[in-house]
Amino acid sequence: MTTVTATFGIRSFRRSNDPQFLRALDIYSRSVHYQAKTDTRDIIYWLDHRDSHPFGKLYFCGLLEGTTVVGFVQFAYFPEEHLIHVDYFVIAEEHPSRGRFFLFAEQLGEFLRREHIDFDILTAEISLVDEVQESPGYAQKLIRLFRSVGLGQLKVDYWQPMLGCGNKDTLIPAKLMIFSPVGISKLTVTRYVEMLKAIYGKHYRTWYSQIYPENDDEYRIHIDHLIRKARDNLKGVKALDIEVPESEFTPGASIKTASLRRQVISFALKLIISGAAAALLHWLLITDRKSTRLN
Repeated sequence: MTTVTATFGIRSFRRSNDPQFLRALDIYSRSVHYQAKTDTRDIIYWLDHRDSHPFGKLYFCGLLEGTTVVGFVQFAYFPEEHLIHVDYFVIAEEHPSRGRFFLFAEQLGEFLRREHIDFDILTAEISLVDEVQESPGYAQKLIRLFRSVGLGQLKVDYWQPMLGCGNKDTLIPAKLMIFSPVGISKLTVTRYVEMLKAIYGKHYRTWYSQIYPENDDEYRIHIDHLIRKARDNLKGVKALDIEVPESEFTPGASIKTASLRRQVISFALKLIISGAAAALLHWLLITDRKSTRLN
């Protein structure tokens, strides 16, 4: 009898000259749409200066199969807001099997547990690049896919800020997906504005101001405008609806009702899907269409 085994894991990178990080960054660069892509030089900078972030903790991780890097994960944690914001979760196009997906989900759940991340909200953007490029429907398919694994869609107008000062083609509408371990169907406007200030100000602005201080005044005006516009649009509104997906995390349900293993896999699956993993999501959609044709 022949037995073939594989070991899956997630590794947090500490330095930019790590060969495995460079492999993960290459996967990211080849997989993400240009209108949602952060300059790789900026990612390298922040990996080497992650301890200098004044508001949160940045994570840059590789997905490993054995000793081979097959994916890239990037997210930020803001302890004051108890918020995780997922930037990217990408699996290489040559490795996106469903089996690997679930195994990495379990590993990521364990990674988060060992990091002792205390959060109550997780967010991720779906950039509507398809609408900008007149390819309607693609984002809606992604939203349905996200909802099927436990993320809700926050019913609010949301914009992806410019990815760097002057990059106006990256200022595009987006959908903000949201997950809470306890299950919620509404979010107060006060909490939303708090989250928005963290995402726009503490995350986006801090990211660029430290690398390009000469552009900070102009970029600050851009960020302040987005926040002010969002607040003006919500005058008189007390709470925002969330299109809650059908899952074990329904409003009023407790995460404690699931077994520990189910919690780890289910939560991590939600976190993985919520990243801007365009390549993986595209593969899943194609697979679904092929399955429909076969049936």
